[in-house]
Amino acid sequence: MESLSAQLYAFGIILIAGLTVGFLVDAYRVVRGILRPGLVSTAVLDLLFWVLLTPILILYLLLANWGQLRGYVVIGLTLGFAFYKLTMSRAV
Repeated sequence: MESLSAQLYAFGIILIAGLTVGFLVDAYRVVRGILRPGLVSTAVLDLLFWVLLTPILILYLLLANWGQLRGYVVIGLTLGFAFYKLTMSRAV
């Protein structure tokens, strides 16, 4: 069983991961707005976005808690993303 401090550390890292995901989604949205891709290009860009985002999330998970997917990981990602959307998304 992990100590409370280890779980809080992991939760903090995962919150930062949620903020990062929010920023990257907004940045991708801006790029798509500038490029105005067609139907096929949109699919290719979406695939490329997730191919780039997945290793970033895996690195955060490995840094936080050796890649274990737990309930607080999902909650932390969701809270971090929601916090980004509510506070910083408009600036981007």
